[in-house]
Amino acid sequence: MFTVTLKLVVDTKRNRVVFAESEEEFVDILFSFLTLPMGTIIRLLNKESSVGCMDKLYKSVENLDPKYLETKACKTMLLQPRSEAEIPCEDLVVNADDLMPRRHYTCPTFGCFIKNKLYSSFRGSPCLCGKATDQCGLWDKVENNAKNSVFLKEAATYVITDDLHVTRATTITTVSLLQKLGIEDADVLEERIVDVSRNEVLSLLKSLLLSKMPFTDVFLQKKESVNIHKEENDMVETAQIKSEVKNEAIQSRRIRVKVVEDKVTEEAVFAEAGNDFVDVLLSFLTFPLGSIVKLLNHQSSVVCVDNLYNSVELLAATGDCIKTEECKDMLLSPKLYPHFNCDNQILKVEAKLSRRARFYGCKLFGNKRVGTVYINEINPKKANSSTKSGGGYAKRSVRFMVTNEMDVKPVSLVSEIGAIKELKVPISSLVEKEVELGEAEVLNLLKACLVSSNPLSKLFSP
Repeated sequence: MFTVTLKLVVDTKRNRVVFAESEEEFVDILFSFLTLPMGTIIRLLNKESSVGCMDKLYKSVENLDPKYLETKACKTMLLQPRSEAEIPCEDLVVNADDLMPRRHYTCPTFGCFIKNKLYSSFRGSPCLCGKATDQCGLWDKVENNAKNSVFLKEAATYVITDDLHVTRATTITTVSLLQKLGIEDADVLEERIVDVSRNEVLSLLKSLLLSKMPFTDVFLQKKESVNIHKEENDMVETAQIKSEVKNEAIQSRRIRVKVVEDKVTEEAVFAEAGNDFVDVLLSFLTFPLGSIVKLLNHQSSVVCVDNLYNSVELLAATGDCIKTEECKDMLLSPKLYPHFNCDNQILKVEAKLSRRARFYGCKLFGNKRVGTVYINEINPKKANSSTKSGGGYAKRSVRFMVTNEMDVKPVSLVSEIGAIKELKVPISSLVEKEVELGEAEVLNLLKACLVSSNPLSKLFSP
């Protein structure tokens, strides 16, 4: 098992971590969290991320019959979204994501592969011949000469506060931090060295989504602070959703949604919508964490994630910490994996271009090898083996019901009655209204999904 060493400075009087000190290997791991899609985070945390209603949204995709999606591969794309940074992150000392980034799939018929020269990043994508891509191969790995350095330049020491502000280590930084925390007596400080394995990395990933003190929570086992801070976010931050998020957003394309609400409490019971609204919701699972912070103007309400993002910006501004401009963009403006963008996607998250790939010396079909072959990637969302981007996840011909807690399912009278019974709403008090969503409203919905268990009411109630 791979581990990375971390030095902690602990305030023994208050039983909390003051700061951690590490070299670039550990900070690379922290920064890699910004490249992870939300659906990947939920999968890694066993659907127990406790981030707003995101777990519920993820589970609804799990329970959704693939016949209500454009292709069978759509479900895999949403439950196991891939990251544009997955190849560089292979070189992390401890990688949170356990997907095989170099795995690809081709038609099981060798002659078809040679003729059509198509591959997919997802098993089950439809080939031109009608068969599903299920022949697994591996891209040849390109060795990284600096294996322990992914995003940051080597030979540097960093200070990380308990709420995940990351700075270069200097004497002035340490003194300033101690003064800020009101620590007068150095005798209360104790140095501890911990080995961080994948278990601790996953614990940090979960804790930083909920707590303002993830180091203390994980390494000093002060678990009670997690729930306290989560409740604080839910009570305080959601009250500011409507006024806070990008009011200057351009109202270009609009989506119409029918909302059934309780006219007495003005709480939304459920919404009925087409594939355009459902594609918007499902896309939230594919957004990298860094893109979400950028979309929400550094105010995602996930405090430690915002701090991580701001730290990258500050380190990048110095010009001598981030390895390359490409690394900076992967962290501050992470793109969607190729073909993960949707025609109905209102929020501007760019997708990485799907390039015409070159196979040379790749192992395919058992021990067979082919020479140099130029191939194109199939868009898994399209049933006709198209290599063009776009498309959508939800079937266009289907109407969907979305509950207040973001449970997505096809419209059914039985499901609607179940939603009404669950909330114990008198049928006589139900009213239907039609609302329109543009960029500003979708941004508000995204933020509500991060901090609230009932985002429809947060968005549509007066």
